[in-house]
Amino acid sequence: MPGRGYWTKKEFGKPVERLPLPPGKDIPLVQRLKFPQPQEATPTHPPSPPEVPTDPEYLRIVAFESRNIRLNKNLKWHRLVKESERILKRASVDLRGILEPPAYGEPLIYEFPSNLSKELWTS
Repeated sequence: MPGRGYWTKKEFGKPVERLPLPPGKDIPLVQRLKFPQPQEATPTHPPSPPEVPTDPEYLRIVAFESRNIRLNKNLKWHRLVKESERILKRASVDLRGILEPPAYGEPLIYEFPSNLSKELWTS
């Protein structure tokens, strides 16, 4: 056990005297045994079938995501959708998998008239 002030002296870089440990008496002997593991463990019971999720919210999300949505190509698309499609078709993917604009300095989304936000909210 270090004496009084040992850790304070050590913290400030002062020389400290390290006392030797007292000789051990009546030290218990601990033996650890390792048992070899079988190469192929055979299960004692058949594997249980995978659990079927019962959470209603999870089931609702799975049902929603598995829907097939068909788009009518003859519909008139909004200007923002058309412009975004044009830009994304010309964009390239970098080494990290991130879309880059078609040309250096060209923005991905162009500016539209100020009444665009009104059109989006009212349509």
